[in-house]
Amino acid sequence: MVVYDDMGGAVAARLWWMMRWIGAKPPRLLDGGFDAWQALGLSTETGPSTRRERCREPLVPQQNPNHLINGEDLLGQLGDWLVLDAREAARYRGDTEPVDPKAGHIPGARSAFFGSNLDKDNRFRPSEDLRAHYESLGVREATRVVCYCGSGVTACHDVFAMELAGLSGARLYPGSWSQWCELRGATVETGEG
Repeated sequence: MVVYDDMGGAVAARLWWMMRWIGAKPPRLLDGGFDAWQALGLSTETGPSTRRERCREPLVPQQNPNHLINGEDLLGQLGDWLVLDAREAARYRGDTEPVDPKAGHIPGARSAFFGSNLDKDNRFRPSEDLRAHYESLGVREATRVVCYCGSGVTACHDVFAMELAGLSGARLYPGSWSQWCELRGATVETGEG
């Protein structure tokens, strides 16, 4: 299975993460997405697909708790994790917040805008560049990293990029900023962090 979007993989990475989380074979992500496909002049179609394939084996979902962390656990263990915020810098700093009731970021989080994973053609940067990028943010062992964003979608892009960089095991905080704003006892930081 190959997944794609027209947003630099921002949404496709979420499907990749979800498939992995439920124990399915993770799909491949089309680098450059639909735009790259069209730029190569490859065929496209519109309307409902007539192609139907049966699964060889039915999927029995088995959620892997090592791929995520909930808000209460993150709040209680905040100092134990390197927390990365995949939102754009202005939302991270708290300069603007178009969706949620509070602006800013999770205390101690570092800004890791998901768009930084891409080159000018909306393709993922080479793995060695991604590795250097995440190491510059303090990632040494991804199993101690939690990624979040506004609603749990674009943070999956950071998880995927770390996998490409050979830094496996980062967790997603699916509730992300929208939940953190409402979480009892959670505080907020603004500025560069």
